[in-house]
Amino acid sequence: MSEIVQFITFFGGFMSLAVASAHLFERERSDAHYLIVGFLCSLSIWQIYHGLIISGFLFDHPHLAL
Repeated sequence: MSEIVQFITFFGGFMSLAVASAHLFERERSDAHYLIVGFLCSLSIWQIYHGLIISGFLFDHPHLAL
């Protein structure tokens, strides 16, 4: 069961990065686009960080926590 949770967490994090990069390459940009990109990038960092905690990788390499 933990492998499924890890997969979903990492998949969500990398999918957020993909959607954020897609928003950056749109031709018509507004302030809302930059707000969405910032939100999605912070969400992806948060999800990938928690995925590393769930998988135990961060406990093996504590210097990556910062």
